[in-house]
Amino acid sequence: MIPSANRTYIGLATTFHDPAIAIVNAAGEVVFAEGAERYLQDKRAFGSAPDHPIRIVDLIHEYGDPCGEIAVGTSWSRTMHHLVNMGYITHFYDRETISSSRGDRITGFQLEKYLFNWMQVMQMKQAEAGANLAFRLREDFHSRRVRFHHFPHHDTHATYACASSPFDEAACLVVDGLGEVSSLAYYHYTNGKLRLIRKNKGLASLGFFYKQLTKFCGFDWVKGEEWKVMGLAPYGKFNEEIAALLRACYWADGGALRCASKRRLAEQFRKLEPFVRVTGSSPDTVADLAYTGQQVFADIMEELLRWFHQQGVSDHLVVTGGCALNSSFNGTILKRTPFRQLHVPSAPADDGNAIGAALMAWRKDHPKAPLSTTAASPYLGSEYSQETLDHMVR
Repeated sequence: MIPSANRTYIGLATTFHDPAIAIVNAAGEVVFAEGAERYLQDKRAFGSAPDHPIRIVDLIHEYGDPCGEIAVGTSWSRTMHHLVNMGYITHFYDRETISSSRGDRITGFQLEKYLFNWMQVMQMKQAEAGANLAFRLREDFHSRRVRFHHFPHHDTHATYACASSPFDEAACLVVDGLGEVSSLAYYHYTNGKLRLIRKNKGLASLGFFYKQLTKFCGFDWVKGEEWKVMGLAPYGKFNEEIAALLRACYWADGGALRCASKRRLAEQFRKLEPFVRVTGSSPDTVADLAYTGQQVFADIMEELLRWFHQQGVSDHLVVTGGCALNSSFNGTILKRTPFRQLHVPSAPADDGNAIGAALMAWRKDHPKAPLSTTAASPYLGSEYSQETLDHMVR
């Protein structure tokens, strides 16, 4: 089918945290992208719809054609949402299991069962993201000209990151908490197209490693306080005992990421308890833990990246995914690895996937066209009115 000249492409970041929306015009240009947190004034916007039922009307008016066709891309595959829903239907997780007496047990996802169950219950809310858009199109514009595409999570990460890079070809590594039952994916980007080289097999996750490290340091990962670990780390020093315990939990095996069994993880976490921050104590008491944990994270990332470079894909590197928010490590990549140039997108975590999903929806209609470089701009969100600026000056 030949795409309509007035077709609008809307990308929805549909993870339960950091939802976002992006809009691409018929020419493939990213004309709008914004995290839901900006409109809602809610830092992580947990469980919120990326297509807010009031906000979406204004966005369609301003950046789209309400009488034209709309193609929607989401940042998780339909299969993944079906798996999440199946877990709920079979009572593998629901709100009751969050308070279960066995909820403190460590799962194969390296998280306590109650925490993992909460994450899955929250993710279910995003299964039908786009419903608000479909409703408002029909309610306000009498239009049913909308179709949906559901894209693999890591593909949306890689598409946005590479499209926003200055490279014509690059090696792209996606590292996050969990993406379609894998937390690690390697891609080759060339001539505007992505080729998956390898996905990590198993549930090992550097994102979940850093969540646990954040908790051990007494910070709240739900609030997004991983940055506090990075900020605290320079005040500490390397502790070999802590490092040995953490390395027994996670390690690199060439290009693969491995983790211990859930029983072994539980044992190692118990051994780490003497180093964990006590409630009410100063963050200074866990500075060595922060420093050592950051060092272990960096060492694992370095080994993975060195393996990637050995594959001869490219000297240009793109790193994205939630773990690419670790700016402390990002600043050392070119010193620690043979890569010569590095790009980390301005929104490497799941909110940036809205742009990736919108571009992938556009690419389905334009398979041979190059991706637009407009994704490179970080200034794609709401504009401030002159009145607001005048108030700021006063």
